[in-house]
Amino acid sequence: MNCTLHHGASFDVYLASMRTLLINLDASIERLRRMEEALGAAGITFERVSAVDARQWPREDMDVWIGANCPRYPMGGELGCYLSHRRCWEFIAEGEDEFALVLEDDVVLSALAGAVLRDPRLLIPGADLIRLESWSMKVWVDRRDGIKLASGHEVKRLRSGIIGAAAYVLSRRGAQKLLELSPRYSHPVDLLIYFELVERCNMWTLVPSVFTQLRHIDDAISAGPFVSTISPTFHKERKSLKQRVASECRNLYRRLVRTAMGQQRARGDAEIFVEANRETA
Repeated sequence: MNCTLHHGASFDVYLASMRTLLINLDASIERLRRMEEALGAAGITFERVSAVDARQWPREDMDVWIGANCPRYPMGGELGCYLSHRRCWEFIAEGEDEFALVLEDDVVLSALAGAVLRDPRLLIPGADLIRLESWSMKVWVDRRDGIKLASGHEVKRLRSGIIGAAAYVLSRRGAQKLLELSPRYSHPVDLLIYFELVERCNMWTLVPSVFTQLRHIDDAISAGPFVSTISPTFHKERKSLKQRVASECRNLYRRLVRTAMGQQRARGDAEIFVEANRETA
């Protein structure tokens, strides 16, 4: 198992029992140190999961993981990101914990993250996945369901697609489902989870979120080594490719969200909210 145990500066019984998997490339030592400090301050014990770096893989090695339903051939960073998350799913599916927290190493925690994770009501019986991050986008949630936490946050049933897979709680049953439903790469991991599989899994989202990625922080451009390393990296000479991929993702998102919103409006069982960048209190 490519996991290394790290202990926070302090932790209570509940946090210690919440398995936390942090995806981190072997070469990203500075990122690991930043997360050790941030998670340690929140009292979170975590296991480091060695991320898969497929950016230099030869084509034949990538071919093994590409599904027949893949609409376009992925970049190495996209495949590596999927395989890194899949590695976490395998650990959770094969483990004894009912729930585990999955994090990428470029997340930022709010001051209330520890309080939210300490609340046992966060772990909803029967939930496959509970989303904890924000991309400041419109999202549909179920108006009838909602679990109030002591911190004032609410966990709502997710009813539409959304982008981002940097922070989520996954149940053992949910991990087994994700592995079964995605044996090969078909889409970037966040689109896979929140668009392709959202209607086939019991997914919830935290309102407001307590995690975001550094890219969404105002000074993220100066983050240097903390820019995402397991997601695709684009260079100036590949600007046209970046534009095409971004356009494809936006168009896919709009189509799927329009479909999901139409279905929810027709049933009258959903409401819309705009994700805050993150809880700042």
